[in-house]
Amino acid sequence: ALAPFGKGRGLKPQREETLRRILVLDPEHAAAHQGLGQSRFDGKWKTRDEEMRSRGFVKYEGKYVAVQELDILKKVHTRKKVEQDWTERVRNWSYALSSGDPEKRRRGHTQLLKIADPNAIPALNKVLRLSDDEERRSLYVKILTRMPGVEPVHLLVEQSLFDHSKSVRVEAQEAITPQVRDAACPVYARELRNSDNEVVRRAGRMLEKIGDETVVGALIEAITTTHQVPQNVVDNSNTYGFNPRNPKAGEQ
Repeated sequence: ALAPFGKGRGLKPQREETLRRILVLDPEHAAAHQGLGQSRFDGKWKTRDEEMRSRGFVKYEGKYVAVQELDILKKVHTRKKVEQDWTERVRNWSYALSSGDPEKRRRGHTQLLKIADPNAIPALNKVLRLSDDEERRSLYVKILTRMPGVEPVHLLVEQSLFDHSKSVRVEAQEAITPQVRDAACPVYARELRNSDNEVVRRAGRMLEKIGDETVVGALIEAITTTHQVPQNVVDNSNTYGFNPRNPKAGEQ
């Protein structure tokens, strides 16, 4: 009688203690087990969490997942949290560039140029790379230039090929030096097959600047083209023919 009395009255610890004392007196007391959230699994009283743990599952963010997945999910969660933090910071600094306060603009510009953490790349892609403002895309290139790793090089290559501002493309091209050849050349070589001839020319010029002998084959393939030339064909299907073996055939 005491255990149900504590339910819903803010007496959860006292209620659970009472239920445990009941189980000391009667280990098979079904109502006490159920009051503690236990059910019978394979002849034993267990909570749902205990049963799932025995099967190799644990609860994470309200769902049961395999123990082997837990570390992966935690890492993904941590990465998303880091990306969200960077997105908020980059967005605030980017907004500052449009401020009417010169000091705020200066601070925003300075903070953006200080970014050197590759974890900030997704935020930079969202806020600066996709911006319609040429100044912000130029800042994007400058930040990537200072950043270590292969991913920044690949992104610089893409800006050097596809940004619609020539000045931004040139800035990105200048950041692609022979020191990053190994990371940049495969991306440029891939774009030699682009359907846009202007992109192909840009990629070819950059390969000429930083490439080595391994890209010669790709360059030859890019400049070797096949053209289909339309020709006028005379339709003689309604004309008379002449058969030398049958002089009368032309008269039919």
